[in-house]
Amino acid sequence: MRSLCDSMLLLLIAAVVVATAGVTPRSGLTSSYGQQAKAFIDQSSERYFRLYNQIASETYSANNEEDFEALFSKLTTVKRIADELVGISHEASGFDLSKVKNGVYKSALEELRSVGDLFVLGEDYFSLVQMNLASLQKMSTDKDIEPYMGGAKMPNEDDSPLAYYPDIQKIVQRSSDVDELKYYWETWRDKNQIWASVNFYTIVQSYQKAANILEIPVHQLWYRYDSQEMIQQMEQAMSELMPVYKQLHAFVRHELHKKYGSDVVNPNGPIPDHLFQQVLEQAWEEGSIIESYFPRQRLPQFDDFVQELSAKALVNESENFYTSLGFDSLSADFHKNQLKEPNEDTPNDDCRPSLFDLTPRVLMMYCEKVSFRKLMQYHGHMAR
Repeated sequence: MRSLCDSMLLLLIAAVVVATAGVTPRSGLTSSYGQQAKAFIDQSSERYFRLYNQIASETYSANNEEDFEALFSKLTTVKRIADELVGISHEASGFDLSKVKNGVYKSALEELRSVGDLFVLGEDYFSLVQMNLASLQKMSTDKDIEPYMGGAKMPNEDDSPLAYYPDIQKIVQRSSDVDELKYYWETWRDKNQIWASVNFYTIVQSYQKAANILEIPVHQLWYRYDSQEMIQQMEQAMSELMPVYKQLHAFVRHELHKKYGSDVVNPNGPIPDHLFQQVLEQAWEEGSIIESYFPRQRLPQFDDFVQELSAKALVNESENFYTSLGFDSLSADFHKNQLKEPNEDTPNDDCRPSLFDLTPRVLMMYCEKVSFRKLMQYHGHMAR
């Protein structure tokens, strides 16, 4: 779910990258077609940075605890920018690429042709696509699932309805009860499958329609990847991964069969998905199928390493790791103006660090919770 929303954000900002001040391809202001193309591309880039800084500033200064993606989608400036981007797509399409000899300019113009993205759908983008994305996201957080056995296995036998995130996810992280895991897997899907399918189908249709309007392959719009050999490249990657994947699959299936028996896991069949999810969620937890090979009690208690640190100190530790490898330190301006501090008055255990990094002016938001997991997340963000 989260990855879909991330993809939409990438499309939105990638589109903003090439917003322009409005240079027409046949204006006659330059002496050659190539120079016209260069002027158009240069001014598009300059215009983008002005727009981005405005949007980033509004997003960064918003006074609530939502992540950057959620905040960005709510900005009132998006519709105005959308209109500009659609205009740029049409304007870039006015260039005859056969007359542009410079390969770099030609590639840039091809990218400019597609910057309208889903905005070419006009009001349908905001009334349909955004609505469907919001519906998909809401499904994961709606508390509409009755607890297993009426709450008999919940703390204090609480029978309050549960959401997939974070309630059911936390149950999967600790439960070894096959029936309980299967119940939540089936019940959540029975409750949401139809509406999830309808919403996702509408989004896919929107991509197909937008790609048709932009006259580009739909996979180029969906993946932001324009290789004509994309399918072949994916098949090649899968063929390279397949031997290791088969070994990993066999190991997981064998261990689950040992743990639950043939009535639950067919030693020669597919792995039940609710058990596969359990393996992923419980990877290093006590009692997991991996734990017997790497006993948890012999592993370091990593949270102990960071318990005396503040949330900001975790960010600094992550930075120190990269400076120790020879990278430059982050600027004082980054720490002062581009690093969003958490709201300590309303701590949120489910807070996730966010990064706004699709241009050189990176913004980062960290969480008030201190844990080794958060330290690793900051390492990942610092790497980006």
